[in-house]
Amino acid sequence: MEKNLDKKLYDDYLNGEKEAFKFLYDKYKSKIEYFIYTIVKDYEIAEDLTQETFIYVMQNKMQENTSFRYYIYLVAKSKSFNYIKKEKRRAEITELYFFNGNQQIEKDLFKEFEISIGIENRESVVYAHGKRIEEKDLQSLENSMAVSKISNIANNENAYKIVREYIDGYKKSHTVIFSGRDTMQIYPDLDYHIFITADINKRVEWKAKQYGEDVSRKELKDNILKRDELQEKSGYYQIYDNTIVVDVSESKSIEESTKMVAENIIELNYILQ
Repeated sequence: MEKNLDKKLYDDYLNGEKEAFKFLYDKYKSKIEYFIYTIVKDYEIAEDLTQETFIYVMQNKMQENTSFRYYIYLVAKSKSFNYIKKEKRRAEITELYFFNGNQQIEKDLFKEFEISIGIENRESVVYAHGKRIEEKDLQSLENSMAVSKISNIANNENAYKIVREYIDGYKKSHTVIFSGRDTMQIYPDLDYHIFITADINKRVEWKAKQYGEDVSRKELKDNILKRDELQEKSGYYQIYDNTIVVDVSESKSIEESTKMVAENIIELNYILQ
């Protein structure tokens, strides 16, 4: 009976009785709106798609031997899934746009400052305006502190992608030894993660050798502690399930600490074979 009444009202509407459709609208509006909401999970979107559903039903006649209820729910379902597909594609395009946009900004900056990155004598090097930037300048107190501060406010997702592209590019022709504070974010599928640590006195000693007499030991210690605070907030000191902590506080030289790390890597590679 209800099915026949729906069909009669719909046929009456198609024959010019506009008031007939109001009865169908009042009967199904809240039901269709809730049905769409269960799919799109957004009330405002559900309201909009409900209106689109009724407009489509008004403008496009249903097939013979089809109930109005089946027809309107079919249209509502189609509208809902089309919306989800469209939003998913829009999100993908937006993400791609921002990533490509950031890549273009990087390329423009590299071009403006004539920056190039390469490998010389088995070490990575950076040039700007044709002049090599020395390691001591890259690792200066000012630069290291600036990086630590920026890491607290920057969204590094695009940076990770760019770094991966550079490293993967060199891996095609070189054996790459890569280290960094955010290694696990750049390569989350690593078999293991070496976390090198040392007590504050050892770190001050190493930094003093790096900077010479230009910086006092007190200034070095204050700088290290401040950077530790910033980098811990940034997640740089996170310990993962596959993290191997190597404490080199007792080592007497850079060479000895390097050997300690290398021994751990050799042992891990043997275990994983």
